[in-house]
Amino acid sequence: MSESKKKYLLSLFIGLYFCSAALTNLISLPFVKEKVQIAELLFLPIFVLGYRYIFDDFRRKAYKKWFLYLPFLYVCINLLSSFINGGLSSMLESFGKVYLFLFYWITWSVFRHFSESELKAFLYKYVTFTSIIIIFTCFVGFLLWFCGVPNMTGEPENYPYLGIVYRANGLTRTPGMLISVINICAPILVLKCATSKQKTDFLLLILLLIVAFFTFSKSNIFLWANVVLLFFYLFLQKKNNEKWLNQFNLFVLFALGFVFFVFNIATHFLPIPKHFEALEAFKAQYISDHIVAQTHNYDIYETCYLSTKRAAISVFQKNPFLGVGTGNFDAALPQLKAEGLYPKDLPIYNPHSTFTGALAENGIFGFLAMTLFLFLLLKKAFLNKQNSSLYFALFLCFFTAISEAFVADTMNFRHYWFLFAIVAAICTFNQRD
Repeated sequence: MSESKKKYLLSLFIGLYFCSAALTNLISLPFVKEKVQIAELLFLPIFVLGYRYIFDDFRRKAYKKWFLYLPFLYVCINLLSSFINGGLSSMLESFGKVYLFLFYWITWSVFRHFSESELKAFLYKYVTFTSIIIIFTCFVGFLLWFCGVPNMTGEPENYPYLGIVYRANGLTRTPGMLISVINICAPILVLKCATSKQKTDFLLLILLLIVAFFTFSKSNIFLWANVVLLFFYLFLQKKNNEKWLNQFNLFVLFALGFVFFVFNIATHFLPIPKHFEALEAFKAQYISDHIVAQTHNYDIYETCYLSTKRAAISVFQKNPFLGVGTGNFDAALPQLKAEGLYPKDLPIYNPHSTFTGALAENGIFGFLAMTLFLFLLLKKAFLNKQNSSLYFALFLCFFTAISEAFVADTMNFRHYWFLFAIVAAICTFNQRD
């Protein structure tokens, strides 16, 4: 097979891997359950075609680059922590991080040789496919549910503030997972709309935003902020007004900081009307017994997101160096319940945070390696954002990923490792061998 054919196939499988982020709830196998999905099947040809890139990078000593050795260190600490603490399930979780890191490395090695126009064309193509999958599965699922046919693409839920709502999750595992994929797709679609000016692209974007709304995820606030900011950026770029663009960059920082603040307040605290009939049901799912503040008509409760963070800090204090092992946080919660350090009525949850989760499961060393990697990438994305509309869109996507990391374990999200690889690649466009 020719070299050009291999590169074409490798980029094809990487693109399909990203598309499979919209299809992460199709396969359930004994023991591993839902951990193996279409993405893992696609990784096999990616590795076969791309492993030589890793060997080539070793020969060039590319492993000395921080965006390779920091995630490598993080993955090694995951393995060591799981090995020391024991548990086959924990080892499987850690090996999952190894595979994601290998995918990240191969994808970075491929994209670093793309030009900006080639990368943009690649993203336009596969983001469009992914958006079509999301829209089709969610709208068909909603129609089936409306006709009285239950299905896996969404279900009614008693949601804070709103009561019973239909929450879409498509063929992903949760609404939060679905909108995390949309938060990558939507900004890229905005760029495509501005470039192509095709009505079909605008229609696709509108339908995708409708699907995002029906996830009823608080991450919608980032989605809409990113879309609006990107449209403004494109408008100012078209006007070619350097002064306004510089002022706009300051506004972007303020706007994203404000959105981040509102997002975290809304996620970690929940105002409940006094004499609320469904209070006990909420205590069994969303909130703890702890009332943070009171007004004349409302009690403000601590949500499960804050409770799990408190629990994670308690676990970290007992296991400060290497944690309790990857994926073992939930096993530590029954003991914390017995000690009164975790609400007795709340279910056994995962950490609900990439950062405090890393502290609890991988200790201070795993936390530092992961946090340095993510925030150095964020810094690079921020510094590159003025260079082009694509870089600005990717910065918005990455900032959203970091923000979601405060309420979800995003290091397990396959599509975010894809995003990490793209951001790392654009940081090295001008540093090719």
